[in-house]
Amino acid sequence: MKDFFTSYSILTIMARHIEDSAEHLEHLVAERTAKLMESEARYRRLFEGSKDGIYISTVEGSFLDVNQSAVEMFGYENKEELLNINIPRDLYVNPEDRTKMKREIEKEGFVKEFEQRLKKKDSTEVFVLITSNLIRDSRGKPIG
Repeated sequence: MKDFFTSYSILTIMARHIEDSAEHLEHLVAERTAKLMESEARYRRLFEGSKDGIYISTVEGSFLDVNQSAVEMFGYENKEELLNINIPRDLYVNPEDRTKMKREIEKEGFVKEFEQRLKKKDSTEVFVLITSNLIRDSRGKPIG
């Protein structure tokens, strides 16, 4: 009978320890989630509030996100319309210019104030200075 009570006491202590650990982990997750949401809100305000056109794209040439300044700069009606274009075909006067810039980004990891000749929705040409950083996945493969 003594072994039973000893085992029961040990199990009770372990169960309480597990409950305390679970509560602590829940608190940590909630705290980190709140910090992540704050960080996302700051990023979103910076991204959307910038007067410079900002975009995030894939290596292949598709937009992942654009800010309102980019939409206006390129003469599109809305964000969704700009997100659906093919960057090399629809944005570059000469798609080879993008290839040159892409090579430089892959070589150096970034470009700063790289001059490019782009076109608006109405085909009006516009000269821009592009600053871009290469984003790699966990295996080092370029993804954006």
